[in-house]
Amino acid sequence: MQFKDPAGVYNAYTSDPINPNNSGANTRGVFQVEVTDGTLSLQGSVGGPFMEIQAFSESGIYEVVLANAMRVVATGNAKAWVVR
Repeated sequence: MQFKDPAGVYNAYTSDPINPNNSGANTRGVFQVEVTDGTLSLQGSVGGPFMEIQAFSESGIYEVVLANAMRVVATGNAKAWVVR
């Protein structure tokens, strides 16, 4: 599932929050990030405010902990996806 930029331009944005299906014992997922410039912050919340899970300045694929709600904040051109 892709983190969506509300404006659709994927440059300096805060994505719409997503709610990954993290029911059951498996709370880990695969996160793919494509950073053209700037940085991208993966953020999560389990009911409180969003907190940074990890920041990225390079493209790659990573294993991450899935939170109840997740979003990304980009300072430049970047896109991101997550799957369980």
